[in-house]
Amino acid sequence: TKKDFFTRICNVRMSPPPSVYAHILVHITTFFDSVNESLLADVLKIFAILGSSFALECDYSALECDYSALECDYSAEKNKVIDILANKKFIPSNSGRWIGISDWPIIADDRRLERIFDGVSINHVCLGEKELAECCRVDIKNVIDFLVMVGAKRLTESITVNLTMEEFRSCAFLENYVSCVIKYIQRCLSSEFPVIYKYLVDDVEILKK
Repeated sequence: TKKDFFTRICNVRMSPPPSVYAHILVHITTFFDSVNESLLADVLKIFAILGSSFALECDYSALECDYSALECDYSAEKNKVIDILANKKFIPSNSGRWIGISDWPIIADDRRLERIFDGVSINHVCLGEKELAECCRVDIKNVIDFLVMVGAKRLTESITVNLTMEEFRSCAFLENYVSCVIKYIQRCLSSEFPVIYKYLVDDVEILKK
């Protein structure tokens, strides 16, 4: 076909390689000082293109870009993109300014946690509203995959959740009852759920032999 002739024989690209998109991204975020809705839409599109380009690693046959015809090296191109963006401020933040990886950008992948940390000095990545992504036909998953690839962190992976018991009250009746049946509970766990029993005894040390 004509497509095969130009792509495989003449080495004509179907679309620019990821490193070209990275340079375009740097140009946009350097030329414009602050983030607006139009710029955000363009930047998210580039993020999504880069995210989809690297999502399947070397399975280039599944990508929209015909990298198989060019025998593009996945690792080399990925490292090239990371090097281009390493010291640049190319990520839109909720504060309306561009930030870089050195600013510790955080992807708010949990709205509940995002509200908890609202007002705290954290550089949240601005991903826009859901309507913006749908209007621009941007796959947010590809956007997040790209941001994680270059070094951004998900909020859920950046915090430690410690469960605490609220409004604890001592109940003498229940404590006395459990103390009488604890040996039967141990026998049941030991015979029916040996793995759980061993975990409790060896690691958590709640139960004793």
